[in-house]
Amino acid sequence: MKVLVTGATGFIGRHLVARLVADGHDTHALLRPMSDATRLPRSVTVHHDAGPLDALLASVRPEAALHLATRYQHGHAHGDIAPMLEANIVFGARLADAAARCGTRAFVTLGTGAQHAGDGATPATLYAASKQAFETVLCAIARSNGLATATLIVFDTFGPNDTRGKILDRMIEAARTGTSLALSPGGQAIDLVHVEDVVDAILHAARGLLDGTIASGSRFALSSSMPMTLREMADTVTEALGRPVPAQWGTLPYRPGEIMMPWRGGAPLPGWQPRRSLEEHLRSLAGGAA
Repeated sequence: MKVLVTGATGFIGRHLVARLVADGHDTHALLRPMSDATRLPRSVTVHHDAGPLDALLASVRPEAALHLATRYQHGHAHGDIAPMLEANIVFGARLADAAARCGTRAFVTLGTGAQHAGDGATPATLYAASKQAFETVLCAIARSNGLATATLIVFDTFGPNDTRGKILDRMIEAARTGTSLALSPGGQAIDLVHVEDVVDAILHAARGLLDGTIASGSRFALSSSMPMTLREMADTVTEALGRPVPAQWGTLPYRPGEIMMPWRGGAPLPGWQPRRSLEEHLRSLAGGAA
């Protein structure tokens, strides 16, 4: 299968590209001009977004486009608005339109659980709102051009070689070094799914669109079904590593727009379920694995 991936240098994207290459797929990565492609496998064909995407997609003609590129930030300053909307809405729209015009048969993209705050219908942040807006734009493009699409809602992810500075890895580092960690009161729950399980879901969705077992326009939530609070996460890290997380609970306030309980209203992806647990990941770290 010939596949085009955006966001290939991000956390999920790196794992996805590695899997595609290992499975023998003809893998292409579409990167921003300033992105560093040196960590991608040599067999990946790299393209840069430096002009009209219709010509680029017409030359590549991928069977599937896996759109992971995003500009994430929890809050925003005034100057962040235009770049965020450009990255999360305009770029995705250009990509989807070009994919539809060149005959791409499957388009898979990722949403965020933060699109469903409070009553489940309100985005928690501008970032989440931009992801929600892109879904609407994608629906219009797909309907007018016959592009088969699927959106996977991702909550929180974990796994090896994560350089994002997420709270789980900060807890692990604090436990290992004994350095105190300033935290909120810790009552907010997080729904963690291993990055390789997310990769499984992306590929499963793409195959489903290609063989017709997943309907175009489908939307699925990738949930562990076992959300845990930050305090429960700290206890899990402590037990697995045999070292306490020196957490200073309540030192920081909850963030504006903090989601205290992840959305539970999403449909599961048929034929997929998470297989890798947080406990197994932590045991691998305790045993010295990467």
